[in-house]
Amino acid sequence: MTKTKQFTNWESVPIIMSLQTACIILSRSYDSLQKHSLKGDFPAFRNGDRIWSVNKTDLIAWIESQKVSPPLPQST
Repeated sequence: MTKTKQFTNWESVPIIMSLQTACIILSRSYDSLQKHSLKGDFPAFRNGDRIWSVNKTDLIAWIESQKVSPPLPQST
């Protein structure tokens, strides 16, 4: 059985990680992130011909951009 790496803080996450590592962090499927990467919706890049990688700084920025803003209060 393969043991999955668990991260408990951002300092332990590598600067350049595999797309599989990003999938673990985000709890998303590889196919989903790869599809979004190909469309330009997720900040992954090809490292060589086939290997997808993600920059830690880009991942953090992407996570921040996905946050939903709270609704503005209604004036009465």
